Amino acid sequence: MLKKFLLTLMLTISGAAMANQPTLTVFTPWPAGSTNDVTCRALFKAYGETHNVNAVILNQPGADSMIAHRNFIKSQGPALFCSGNGPVWNAVTHKDTAPALDTVRPVTGVIKLSFFLLTPVNGASSVDELVRNSNRTGKPVLVGALTHTSARIMTSILDKQGAKYEVVVYRRNGEGLIGLKEGALDVYVDGGSIKLMGQEGYKEIAHLAVGGDKAPTENLIKRWPFVENYMGTVIMYARADTSDSDLEDVSAKLRAVINGTAMREYFRTAAPFHTPMPMTPRQINAQLQDLFKFLNAQQ
Repeated sequence: MLKKFLLTLMLTISGAAMANQPTLTVFTPWPAGSTNDVTCRALFKAYGETHNVNAVILNQPGADSMIAHRNFIKSQGPALFCSGNGPVWNAVTHKDTAPALDTVRPVTGVIKLSFFLLTPVNGASSVDELVRNSNRTGKPVLVGALTHTSARIMTSILDKQGAKYEVVVYRRNGEGLIGLKEGALDVYVDGGSIKLMGQEGYKEIAHLAVGGDKAPTENLIKRWPFVENYMGTVIMYARADTSDSDLEDVSAKLRAVINGTAMREYFRTAAPFHTPMPMTPRQINAQLQDLFKFLNAQQ
C-alpha cells in the first residue's frame, strides 16, 4: 500500500509540475519525420529541458510553407516558427498570395542542409545523363521534392542545361521514395531523410553541400556555385511585433542550446550530412536579405 501511495504521489507531483510549465507553440511547415521536422523536435526537446518549457510542435505542411506561416502569425501566446528560406522565397515567387516577409523576424539559423539527388535503380547515373535522356526522348525530366523551393536545387541546374522538366511536390519523403521505386520519377531532391532511412530502391547520383563533400558522389556546388542560394536551411522566426530585446534573448538561448551537448550529439548521429549554423538575429537577417536580392534578380 505504501509503495502504491508513493507512486501515486510522485505521479501527481510530476503532473502538477508539467501543468505549471509554460507552453511554447512551435509551428513548422514540414511533414513529421522529415530532417527539418526532426531537427526542430530535437532542438525544442533540449530547449524545453533547459528552460523548463513545454514545447508543442505543430506540423502544418503544404502550400510551400505558407499554411504554417499564416497560422503562426495569427496565433496567440508564446510561439515560434521553425521554418527555412520559405518566407523569403514566397515573398518573391508568390508575392501576391504569400504572407509579407515583414510578418516575421529571423531569430537564428539552426542548420544548413545538404541535398542528395536520387534516381531509380535503373535510372540515370548522373545529371548529364538525365539531360541527355530528356533531349533524346523529348520527355521532360520529372523532378520530385517536398517543396518547389527544394525542387529548384535541381531545376535551376536543368535551366542552365536547357532541359525541360516537370516538378512533382510530395507531402512526405516516403511518397517520393515510392515514386523512385516505381520509376514514376526521374530524380528526387532529398534533404537527407531518405538517405538516413538506409532503404533500397534508388541510387544516389550527386549531392550538394557547402564546407566540403558529404558523400562520395559529385558535389554539384563545385560545378554550379549559384545553387547554394536555393539550398535549404532550418531557421527560427519570431512574430513581427517581437521587441529587439526579446528577439536577442530568445536567440541567445537557442544558440546556447544549438551549441550544447544534446544538439551536438543530435547533429553527429541524426544529421551528419548537414552543417550547424547558429547565428545572431543580425547575421541571419543579413543572409536572408542577400537571398531576397538574389531571387529578385532572377525574376
